[in-house]
Amino acid sequence: MEKMTGEHIEYVFFDMETTGFQEPIRPVQIGAVDSWGKRKFNKFLLPDREIEHYAIRRHGFTKDNGTLCCRHGCALDAMDMKWGLIEFVEWLKSFGGKVVLIAHNCRNFDARILLKNFKEFHVPHEDVIVGFSDSLVASRFYFPGNEISHSLPDMLVNVDLRRQETQDALENAMICRRIVKRMAAQNKRKFVHFVCNPKWYKTLDQQNKWTFAPRTPRGPTPRAQRN
Repeated sequence: MEKMTGEHIEYVFFDMETTGFQEPIRPVQIGAVDSWGKRKFNKFLLPDREIEHYAIRRHGFTKDNGTLCCRHGCALDAMDMKWGLIEFVEWLKSFGGKVVLIAHNCRNFDARILLKNFKEFHVPHEDVIVGFSDSLVASRFYFPGNEISHSLPDMLVNVDLRRQETQDALENAMICRRIVKRMAAQNKRKFVHFVCNPKWYKTLDQQNKWTFAPRTPRGPTPRAQRN
């Protein structure tokens, strides 16, 4: 068991495929895996808005007559948006303690979108999620330089693993897990201490302030910088 502040903490890697960059941004797939690589979550969600052309070109999901389809045109078993978000929170609760969520570009993209949708669809989550960790910030810290790519596929190479590129949320979450575990080991850091480094770890309250603070409209960081 991983411990932080005296209580059991589970560390979960997650990723989302979304409707694009225009608000409101909806997740169309949420994928997650625990730090041991054993327990997985993978659900498709039906958005209440159209999917942008850029996003369709990227991940292939389309919305056709109220049905979410994959890039091959096959209908997916997609959940109602609110119930999909609730199911994700319930899955996190099934670990029996608090949870830290980890994602690549978590602070500016995944965590912001997740929290905004939790708020809009009135999904309680404060009793399980305690914070977020951003592997992109960690990657830039340990592999500095503008000439270095920090996308998920290239980070696999940077940490001496085989390059892999995918547009599937669950697979991206699993790749993120491999990269973070590898970076922690290569830098002789315990996994928990690595994930909770304040340079890239934010509490739920800190992430909420970042997510909902007034700012000049510019949208989340482009997905091209994420993976």
